[in-house]
Amino acid sequence: MKTVGVICEFNPFHNGHKYLADKIREAYPDYTLVAIMSGNFVQRGDVSVINKFTRAKEALLNGFDLVVELPVVYAVSSAEIFAKSGVRIAEALCCDILAFGAENSIEDLKEIAISEQRDDFKYLLKDELLSGKSYPQAINDTMLKVTNNSSKILQILQGSNNILAIEYLKAISNTTIIPYSINRKAVKHDSYITEDIFASASAIRELISKCDEKFYKFIPENINKDDFKNTASIKNLELPLLYKLRTMIRENFIKLPDVSEGLENRIIEAVQNYNSITEIISYIKTKRYTEARIRRILIYSLLNISKDMQKTDVPYIRVLGFNKKGEAVLSTAKKKDLLPIISKVSQYKNILNYKKQIIFEKDLLSSDIFALSQNTVSSCNNDFYSQIIKI
Repeated sequence: MKTVGVICEFNPFHNGHKYLADKIREAYPDYTLVAIMSGNFVQRGDVSVINKFTRAKEALLNGFDLVVELPVVYAVSSAEIFAKSGVRIAEALCCDILAFGAENSIEDLKEIAISEQRDDFKYLLKDELLSGKSYPQAINDTMLKVTNNSSKILQILQGSNNILAIEYLKAISNTTIIPYSINRKAVKHDSYITEDIFASASAIRELISKCDEKFYKFIPENINKDDFKNTASIKNLELPLLYKLRTMIRENFIKLPDVSEGLENRIIEAVQNYNSITEIISYIKTKRYTEARIRRILIYSLLNISKDMQKTDVPYIRVLGFNKKGEAVLSTAKKKDLLPIISKVSQYKNILNYKKQIIFEKDLLSSDIFALSQNTVSSCNNDFYSQIIKI
């Protein structure tokens, strides 16, 4: 059995994702298609607009055979950790190919990925970061020092999909997984410009937040409108998040991922002087500290995610849904036994040791907090009550 893996968020699942699945099917018609998907919190430091089981169902209805969860500890992280963790799961599921969207060719992206893995690049990058530059700017400036075709390199690094694609290439460089890229269709990542039946996830989320039903045009026709009856928003977590931030001390902030070189002091000043999350982010944000990084730090604080947790290798595979082809992938992975597979949440303590349980319990916590972010608050323990999606 041959398998293609896709590391994704589907926040929400839209026609662009269906296009991605269709293009993979065209290239690899006999392969099983696996989605390694963020759960109820996503990489940009936000909640997903609808819950993970619903998104898994939508993916299975639109070309995917198996959906597993990228644990929240890694899903809400830097692009490097997000990619490495997703690839670790792809390896454990015996994926032959990793597919992803990109604005440029594999060859162009590989050139940058190889450069970023050089020892001299890492040394120069460290210097750039110490000079006070943001990570994206430091990457750009370091690349200018080690490559010849600087204008082309900078153009490639402007592509939002390219950034993750480069991290995927770095993550699979010591594996047998083969990369396969698909050019992004019609609209750019995070663009608010729509074209025909295509729109970015950002544009769709904006329409959803405004209760504008125009967004239905941009999602597959077989997705039930009831899936969007109780959407979620980070705005609904403002009071819990403010409470959490106001009860933390300096040592608590220092333990959070992405907090270094005195950033905790700036966060504390913001928390003590401002009364909204928007104001806090605006105060902390500088050229060095991007908004995405700050948003992730706030989620780390809310979920008590530490640096040590993010340094831990992915400890399990959590199944959200599958069809018959996907079930066969799980059967093969169980025989290989590269990572334990969790199908029944109630059994996680019997499957995982104490350290691994801590990572899994962050997924459980994230679902309980996600329930508070929905427009109509949901109950706790949804992970225990929700059935694996089978199609």
